[in-house]
Amino acid sequence: MPQRGAVGNRGRGYGCAVIRMCYNCNSRRVTVTRKQQFAAANAAPSEVSMESEQAAEAGSVGSQARMEELRGAVTAAYRWTAPRVVAGSRRAAAAARGAIDAVDADVWAHAKQLPLVALSQLGVGADVVPSLTASDKVAGVRPVLLIHGMGGRPGNFALLRGWWWLTGRRGHHAVDLRDAGTVDAMAARVADAIDAVCAVEGVAQLDLVAHSLGGIVARAALRDPRVAERVGRLVTIGTPHGGTYAARYAGTPVAHDLRPGSDLLASLGAPPVPTTTIVGTADVLVVPLESAHLEGATPVQLEGLTHYTVLSDRAALRAIDAALGR
Repeated sequence: MPQRGAVGNRGRGYGCAVIRMCYNCNSRRVTVTRKQQFAAANAAPSEVSMESEQAAEAGSVGSQARMEELRGAVTAAYRWTAPRVVAGSRRAAAAARGAIDAVDADVWAHAKQLPLVALSQLGVGADVVPSLTASDKVAGVRPVLLIHGMGGRPGNFALLRGWWWLTGRRGHHAVDLRDAGTVDAMAARVADAIDAVCAVEGVAQLDLVAHSLGGIVARAALRDPRVAERVGRLVTIGTPHGGTYAARYAGTPVAHDLRPGSDLLASLGAPPVPTTTIVGTADVLVVPLESAHLEGATPVQLEGLTHYTVLSDRAALRAIDAALGR
């Protein structure tokens, strides 16, 4: 009869074996599951990456398509706009040329000379300094008083005076009328300047050379017999003796006096001294040009000269010398 203890030990051995087999099976099952999870975890990023790449590729294709559309729109706009801009520019240039051609060439000539006129405004002011020599006085050389025009100043005669210095001509002086408000006030200042020049040069008479309005002022001063006795000759340059329609563009009292038919012009009368009137045919400030000449005066008309170049052109300088008897 077998012993109970031996049987019990064998039963316990069989139970342990069964338990170990079950554990091993469960372990293998767990291991397989974990491997599957690991594989799945490792496979997920690859799938996401592929999806991202596909989405990025699709976005890139879309961006390229939009860029192509934009490029096409810009090209179409350029092709539509460029010819019209070019045509518009050509029309504007043609209109500008037409506007330029429509302006008289003499007006453009005056406009181009404005810088030179501006420089002449920087010249010296009035001066009454003796410069005639004893030999000049013996030869009967009379000093000259220069009278500038409206808006001008003594510096306007800089080139003329330079010409005289180069040719040995002395005794030229200038009067400044800038702050005299009326023609009568200017005439009074000219009368005083005549007295001053005659006194410093020690002579009884002088000559007057006047530009533009200065010629009217000189004639106004010559209405005084005492002044007329001290003047030997009058030379006017670009002076509108009969008035000028260009004075319609200004509303000052002096401009009113320069209009044709003004009371001042009617009161001047013929100059009491020998007079020469010089004018350039391109003068657009003396309108009409015939108003630059005066009955009883010697007319000199210089071809192509403007209101400004009659003070600087060599032909004008020689004409002035000839009018002064030199």
